Amino acid sequence: MWADSFHHQVEMSLKKQKKVYDFADFEMCVSRANSGRVNVRTTNQKDFLCWKDYSSLYKLAHATPRPILRAMTEVTVTRGKYTICYKNDFDDFSHCPPAIDHPRGITEEKKNGILKNLLTLIPSNRHSFWKNLPTTNNVTDLSIDFDD
Repeated sequence: MWADSFHHQVEMSLKKQKKVYDFADFEMCVSRANSGRVNVRTTNQKDFLCWKDYSSLYKLAHATPRPILRAMTEVTVTRGKYTICYKNDFDDFSHCPPAIDHPRGITEEKKNGILKNLLTLIPSNRHSFWKNLPTTNNVTDLSIDFDD
């Protein structure tokens, strides 16, 4: 219930802002929600980890070591670190996977299309966010629907 109330406050803050041009505007709207009693943490690519893909049941069944709560002997959570480490026995910690070292990016064609259509609509002081989007050639487009 509290999450619904908070999301409503964010929505009201977005309506009050009227136009949100980039991520900095969105962060400002979220920080103004709940009468400004919100700590907004700006994320970057180092905050995302290279987790193994266990989306299929086969991969989950054959994962080693598989993190099972009843098998854990110790869980360590450090305040302010945003990491969790656990032990399956009393000897060794299983650490989090490494952080992602480079942004995913979008294709150059998609970026050019965004810049062509968007830059005429937003103020010039907001262009830097859109012009600095990372690009790469070997990435799949996440906005394409694959119907089976």
